[in-house]
Amino acid sequence: MLFWQIHNNEPGKAFWLVDSAGLRTPCYDLHARFLNGAKVGLGEFKQEHGRLPDDAEFGDLLAPMLNTPLPTPVSLALTNLPAVDVRPDAATLSGVLRQGIYGEPWARVFVCWGITDGGTSLVAWQHVVDLESNSRFGVATVSTTLTGLQPSQVYYFRFHATNALAQGWSATSATFTTPPRPPRISKIQSLVTSTPTS
Repeated sequence: MLFWQIHNNEPGKAFWLVDSAGLRTPCYDLHARFLNGAKVGLGEFKQEHGRLPDDAEFGDLLAPMLNTPLPTPVSLALTNLPAVDVRPDAATLSGVLRQGIYGEPWARVFVCWGITDGGTSLVAWQHVVDLESNSRFGVATVSTTLTGLQPSQVYYFRFHATNALAQGWSATSATFTTPPRPPRISKIQSLVTSTPTS
C-alpha cells in the first residue's frame, strides 16, 4: 500500500511522489516540508503547554503553512544579537538558534570572538566558548559574559552550531567596542577637591 501511494497510485497516469527513475517529484518535497513543519510546530506547542494540541489548536497551528510557500528547511539557523552591558573589561553576548529539521540531533552551540574576524573557521578565531547543547524546539536564545577584555578595543564575534548531521554560522560577524577605562583620581586630587576652602 505504501509503495503504491508513493510510487504510483494509478497505472499509466504518473500520480507518484517518486517517479519511475527513482527521482523525487516537487510534490514529494511539498509533503516532506509540510510534515517537517508540522512536527516542529507540535514540538514547540508541547514544549510551551506541556501537552499536545487538540484538533482545533492543531488546525490553527498548521493553517498558516497551507497559505504560504514552504521553503527548504534550514538545519541550523543562527543570528547574532547586539552585545549588551559592555564595560571596559567585560561584555555579554547573545545569539538566537533555530533548528529547522525535526528529528536531527540537538546542536552544540559556540560563540567565537576576538580582536580579528575569524569568519567561518573555528581555528581562525582567538577564542571559542562552548555554550553546551540546545534542547529547545523553535527559537532558543543563548548567551555568555566575556571577561578580561581590554578597554577601547573593537571585538568581533559570531555564533556557530553543529550536530552530527549539519553545522551553521550566523550570517555575518558582529562587533562591539569596549569603552575607555575611567580616569583614576589620585589621593592628592581627592583631598584637594574634598577639602573646603575659606
